[in-house]
Amino acid sequence: MTTKNPFVYGQVVTGQYFTNRTEEKAHLSSNLLNGIHTIIISPRRWGKSSLVEEVFTRLSNSPEIKTVKLDLTAVLDEREFYTLYAKEVIKATSNKAEEVLQTIKFAFRSFRPEVSFDPSDASFSLGFNFKDADLEKGFKDILDLPETIAKKKGIRILVALDEFQNIGNYPKPALFQGRLRSVLQYHKNVSYCFYGSKKHMMEEIFHDKSAPFFQFGDILNFKRIARSDFFPFLKKKFETTGKPIDEREVDAILNSVENHPHYVQFIAYKTWENATGKVKPSDVSKAISQVVGQFDSLLSEIFSDLSRHQKALLKGLVKSTDGKPYSQTFVRNYGLGSTANVSVVLKALIKKDIVAQLADNQVVFVDPIFRLWLTSKS
Repeated sequence: MTTKNPFVYGQVVTGQYFTNRTEEKAHLSSNLLNGIHTIIISPRRWGKSSLVEEVFTRLSNSPEIKTVKLDLTAVLDEREFYTLYAKEVIKATSNKAEEVLQTIKFAFRSFRPEVSFDPSDASFSLGFNFKDADLEKGFKDILDLPETIAKKKGIRILVALDEFQNIGNYPKPALFQGRLRSVLQYHKNVSYCFYGSKKHMMEEIFHDKSAPFFQFGDILNFKRIARSDFFPFLKKKFETTGKPIDEREVDAILNSVENHPHYVQFIAYKTWENATGKVKPSDVSKAISQVVGQFDSLLSEIFSDLSRHQKALLKGLVKSTDGKPYSQTFVRNYGLGSTANVSVVLKALIKKDIVAQLADNQVVFVDPIFRLWLTSKS
């Protein structure tokens, strides 16, 4: 029987594939159960979606809790948001067609959505047949839907909104965010979790004092998974599948991508595939080269489109030991002109989602593969 590769990448992971995050799991679980809305902010691919999936899966074992997960990636405007929101809330809280119809009857007062059912799989689709003017009277019914259902059924509903930063790109984003906040803030039986892959855009929505969602909930800032948590996870996965690995090789995997959850799994996956028995150093180095090589064309294109100062700052970060580009030595060595110019360049790179500035002002590559790629080119 062929042994299955024990590592998973490129998808949301839960259960045996989920690594630690004990503190974050407890934090998020407590918030959701106690009605504290939570905003998860971190660079992309640090495991936000996996954390939410892990916590939602565990909490949904209670019959008094229903979970709703919305992916806003392809939602382009307010109308599409309302449609997806209503559909997913009703699907998560109704098991039969009759129950759907009853929910619509007591929950929608300003208008009646059209409902169609697919008898082959009992699924349904919701279509809202109203004009733009109807939004003024109808949006509150839709946004109140989980609260209305939760009160009616005596349950708590947990709502996760992935890629939430995309609402900043809707037509009239401030108006929509204001509407959203004006309704959600009164919900007592619904807990919301907001997260997304664009850290700087999430910060604009929740950290800007003039924005509707300023101080809306508890900010959960993700930290890197510690070596002490990742190390035993990796070592056990290799050894229980017949491919022992020494401490040096485990550290080589972790250090290469700075404990980045997605890429640790990716490189571990490739390393496992390369090894024919005990893992050798060459198996790890080959895996790192394989992963970096997959992104060569993409990263070359991104880098070529940057300004000279942006390229210089990134090259400096590759060689920097502290990730802090504001020193006079850094500015002089990489021809950045002044610390004021560094701020301008850095802001542009953050907006492009190439680097992120952490709480201690350390500047890091959002994608550690970008750093490895640039190192190989320098």
